[in-house]
Amino acid sequence: MVQGRADVGLSLEAVARMFNLDFIPVGEEIYDFVVRKDRINKPSVRAFLETLKSPEFSEALSRALPGYRTLPESGKAIYP
Repeated sequence: MVQGRADVGLSLEAVARMFNLDFIPVGEEIYDFVVRKDRINKPSVRAFLETLKSPEFSEALSRALPGYRTLPESGKAIYP
């Protein structure tokens, strides 16, 4: 709850905006999804990866959750 005091805390940009608070980014996190090799060709996994790559998903993500974005390699399968 906003009380008009000079409190400081770490939060996500999307949450700060929900409460109309100032936001100063201090870092960035990158998330990976891990899928077993024997499941990479399942239709649901392929659809998920294609969604991550799509410009529509990237636009919807940044609209819905300020501060979140996809990277150029989003949706790319990486094999060791």
